[in-house]
Amino acid sequence: MTENRPVHFEPRLIRASAGTGKTYELSSRFISLLAAGERPARILATTFTRKAAGEIEDRIFQRLSRAASDPGQARDLAESIGIKGFSSRDAAELLAKLVREQHRLSITTL
Repeated sequence: MTENRPVHFEPRLIRASAGTGKTYELSSRFISLLAAGERPARILATTFTRKAAGEIEDRIFQRLSRAASDPGQARDLAESIGIKGFSSRDAAELLAKLVREQHRLSITTL
């Protein structure tokens, strides 16, 4: 995991029909940015409904929580975010950081 280094990722637009994995894809992207050292306040995730925004936020916390408590889940998360060696400890650290900065999250509607 990279800490305190500027991160540059190109913006990503995900367009797809209901039930095609947008929430999974957005939560993976959000977690990958966090794991690369980006501050939660600098990440913007937008969608069209409050329900969808809530589901994205919930999914981020759920996936990090599961990965923090289960090494198998951490391996699965590492694969989905494309970071080799991502561990339960890394997930726990990201989860703690996210909880501390939850009030600064920008997971919202257009």
